[in-house]
Amino acid sequence: MELIYSLNEVSQILVDFHNLTKFRIALFDKNFQELLAYPTRLSSFCKNIRNDETLNEKCKFCDYEGFQKCKKTSTPNIYHCHIGLAEIIIPIKSDSLIIGYIMSGQIFTSESPYKKFEELKASLSNVHIDFHQLELSFKSRKIIPSNILASSVHFMEIMAYYLYQSEKLSLNPDSLAFQIDTYIIKHLNEDLCVEQLASQFNYHKTTFYKVTNEIFGTGIMKHIRQLRIQTAKSYLSNTDLHIYEIASLVGIEDYNYFTKVFKIEAKCTPKEFRQNSIRPS
Repeated sequence: MELIYSLNEVSQILVDFHNLTKFRIALFDKNFQELLAYPTRLSSFCKNIRNDETLNEKCKFCDYEGFQKCKKTSTPNIYHCHIGLAEIIIPIKSDSLIIGYIMSGQIFTSESPYKKFEELKASLSNVHIDFHQLELSFKSRKIIPSNILASSVHFMEIMAYYLYQSEKLSLNPDSLAFQIDTYIIKHLNEDLCVEQLASQFNYHKTTFYKVTNEIFGTGIMKHIRQLRIQTAKSYLSNTDLHIYEIASLVGIEDYNYFTKVFKIEAKCTPKEFRQNSIRPS
């Protein structure tokens, strides 16, 4: 297992979130496998839908597409499934590396395409489900307004950040992702290249490209660039070092190029980032 977590502490956080929102919430690893959830059961509405094999496959495909989009953008993904329920997926990140996800969903919102049960029923053909029970679940649903959904997303982002920063969960130190990141950060001020890294970890260059792209969800050189900028942000926020010194420390000797790359990643210049940072007292 690549993701190590405190079972009791993480479970309690999921319970607390559910108590506040009444939404189901789950922890997933980076391969989209559910590890923990509260409640453990699906809602009666979704359970009924998933009793049909065809609809169950559609549900799983919606989840997969949702995770893939979140992985690709490395940002929260909020979408409506094929039945019209809102789903929220938040990445849990170690610097720029996604190590897991938290997902909440099965939420009825005003944006659902089905306002009446007859509309939903008409969209379901040749399926084997209990429509009477489905109608009871549908009519007893609570419609969640958009501002509550948005607040839930923000709360989940805070949760994701807290889970990692408080070490409630972390990467297994034996995992390849952990080992590669540790090596990169240790040698960040050097001229790192794919050939060197592939050799260090006993991979052919082409295979290393493929493996690291799967692990990090992006090209290895882009991942290194993100780590350089992430480290530069820390220096800018916590030290009085000159910006050209910071550029050198993170392995970018050309000051102008460093500023250009920083602006691409951070959407502002290093100077602007430092001015807007909360400095330690």
